[in-house]
Amino acid sequence: MSNDTLTHWLPELMKITAAEINDKLYEWLSPIDRKRFTCLYARLEKVVAWKSPNKGKKAKTDQGRRSRLIGRLYERLLVVLFTARGGLSVETNLRNTTSEIDLLLKVEPSGLALPLLRDVGPHVVGEAKCHANPPSSQLVNEMVAFLQTVSAKLGLLFVFCSSRVLKSEVRTAIAIHSARGTIIVPVGRKQLEAVRDGAPIMRVLSTQRVDAENHLTKLAI
Repeated sequence: MSNDTLTHWLPELMKITAAEINDKLYEWLSPIDRKRFTCLYARLEKVVAWKSPNKGKKAKTDQGRRSRLIGRLYERLLVVLFTARGGLSVETNLRNTTSEIDLLLKVEPSGLALPLLRDVGPHVVGEAKCHANPPSSQLVNEMVAFLQTVSAKLGLLFVFCSSRVLKSEVRTAIAIHSARGTIIVPVGRKQLEAVRDGAPIMRVLSTQRVDAENHLTKLAI
């Protein structure tokens, strides 16, 4: 006996919550190789925590190598977020006439269904700052100036300092630039760990954009 009737399937479909559907859509629109992401994240954490056992010049040499390795690992980690060619596709380390673009994220047709990307134009720029220091208002201002040179409305500022709530002056700088049409979304360990633990990257970025544009006191990285 066939159960292919509305009477049978409608109650089954109604059991699926809107939240489940939303997360599945987010994941479908921007899938991630989570196994690779988790592996790279764990390796990056180990390298960031590593201290040279040497002294003097050898220690400086070791730290220089460590810094270069951190930069490479961080970039590889961020690229994994967008290599599946979902709502965003990625190119890295591109040079224009004046500077270098860490991550050039192109908005694909499916990306137009995402609230994060609906009003930002054809591309987004990502900047990778794997520093111990938290982002400052000066860094925000510098990124805004750079975005304007490449006609980008949205910039993802990726940082890897210890997690914290952003200072008031940083939140204010982000809000002022947003009101003027250039949006900076800070992304840190808090957001990357949420992705590692299973959250869809586009949901994480969308939430962070809303918090940033409203300069909420809970805005954290």
